[in-house]
Amino acid sequence: MKKLFYTIAVVVSITLVLGWVLPSAATAEEGTCYLKADTDVYLEVYDFDDDGNRGGILWQGRLNQGKTIMLKAPHGLFSYDYNDQPDVDQPLNSAEQRMCNSNQTIGVP
Repeated sequence: MKKLFYTIAVVVSITLVLGWVLPSAATAEEGTCYLKADTDVYLEVYDFDDDGNRGGILWQGRLNQGKTIMLKAPHGLFSYDYNDQPDVDQPLNSAEQRMCNSNQTIGVP
């Protein structure tokens, strides 16, 4: 009887632990990606909601050629404005909306 109780307790414990660990690992990739600079670039990265409305800035700054940043887009959509000559003062260009999922790497600009 003690053996049966012990076995049930172990199975329940393992099930609870897996129930907490596995969903968090799966959702960690949702809305997460990497931006990699193809050239030196200044970026202003914006969140977009499911209706296509532009939200707040997720990240901004200079990203040098070959460098990456991790981006977490709450809705899985983002867009960015960029200057591909960051040492020249000029208006920013706009990029189209992109999906951010599965830790993929996205080249910018």
